[in-house]
Amino acid sequence: MDNLFQHIKTAQGLYPRLFAEETKLPWGSLFYNPRNTLSIEANHGVVLDPQTDYKAVLQQATDFYGEKELPARVYFYLNSSEEAALQAAAEAMGGTLTKSPLQLLTCREPKEKNVSTPLQFVHITEWDRGINEHIIGENLHLEGILRGSMAHETYTLTVGYLFGTPVTMASLWDDGEVMRISNVMTGDAFRGCGFAGALILHMLSLAAAKGKPAYLFADNPVAIRVYERDGMTVEQPDFHLYIFAKE
Repeated sequence: MDNLFQHIKTAQGLYPRLFAEETKLPWGSLFYNPRNTLSIEANHGVVLDPQTDYKAVLQQATDFYGEKELPARVYFYLNSSEEAALQAAAEAMGGTLTKSPLQLLTCREPKEKNVSTPLQFVHITEWDRGINEHIIGENLHLEGILRGSMAHETYTLTVGYLFGTPVTMASLWDDGEVMRISNVMTGDAFRGCGFAGALILHMLSLAAAKGKPAYLFADNPVAIRVYERDGMTVEQPDFHLYIFAKE
C-alpha cells in the first residue's frame, strides 16, 4: 500500500477522537458523544483492517449503539475484495451496506502561495455565532463537532471573513503524518465568488508550512474541480469506504 494511503486510513480512524468518546476494541473503535447524538460523525464505529468475522463486528456495534438508543453505523476502510463478505454480514444483520461515492484528493507536496482575495482568514479559537447564521445554518450537530475539535492544538478552524461577515470556513487537522482538510463550507449567499478556492489555497499553505501532505474527501463535482485547480489531485486509493447502517 502507498504509505500516504496508509497514513490517511490511520488518520480517518483517529479523527473522531477530537470530539467523541472512544471505546477501543480488537478490530477498531466505537465513537460516541452523548452531547451530540444527532451527529453521525460523532457516533459510529471504525474498522481499518480486514476481519474474518464481520458479522461479529456488526453485532458488537449494533448492541453498543442500541443500548444508547442510536442507529448503528460502522465505517470500513477496506479493499474491494472484502465487499462480498461485508455485504453478506450486513444482510445477515438486517442492515444495509453502502459504498461511499467520496473521492480522495491529495496534495502530496503543498506549496505556500500568496492568496489574492478580499477575504480575511482568521484562525478562530472562540466560537463566532455568525458562523451559524451565515455558513452552517441549522446544522447544530456540526457546531458541536467544530467546538469540540477547537480545544485541540493539532486542529485549526479557519474562517474567511468578508468585511466582518463569516462567509466560508474549513478545518485542518495534523495527525502527525498528514494534514486532514475537512468541514469545507461556504454560505449559500456567498457561493460562486471564488471564496472556497481561495480558502483551500490558504489551507494548503498552512500544510506547506508544516511540510506535510494534505488530503480531503469530496463528492461534489464542482467542488472537486475547484480543489484540482488549487493543486490537489484525485487519487485512486487501494481502499474504499463502506458504510454499514441499521436503524
